[in-house]
Amino acid sequence: MLKAIDFGLDDILEGFLRQLDLLDWSTTIAKVEGENLYLNAGKLSGVRIGDTLEIYEPGKEIFHPNTNLSLGWTTGKLKGALRVTDLFGVDAAIGKVVQGSGFSSNDVAKSIVR
Repeated sequence: MLKAIDFGLDDILEGFLRQLDLLDWSTTIAKVEGENLYLNAGKLSGVRIGDTLEIYEPGKEIFHPNTNLSLGWTTGKLKGALRVTDLFGVDAAIGKVVQGSGFSSNDVAKSIVR
């Protein structure tokens, strides 16, 4: 009986993790050192070693004309991609450039649907 429950929980967890992979999320680059890009997100944010993230210029913040509340940010121009090579600290990561150049702090790193 316990084995059946254990298998059932494993299936639920696996399905949940697959759905999390489909969520679109982003973070920013904290620091650039050569080919190393330091991210403001890591293990707590769901980043895993081997993940590939696209890097974009910061977009524009759009505000509602009546309430002046932020509606969010547009996506800027694609600059390239990185592959996560290490996780460190409470919630940070290091990635190596796999494509592109000209990266800078505050560029946006976005998940790629796996």
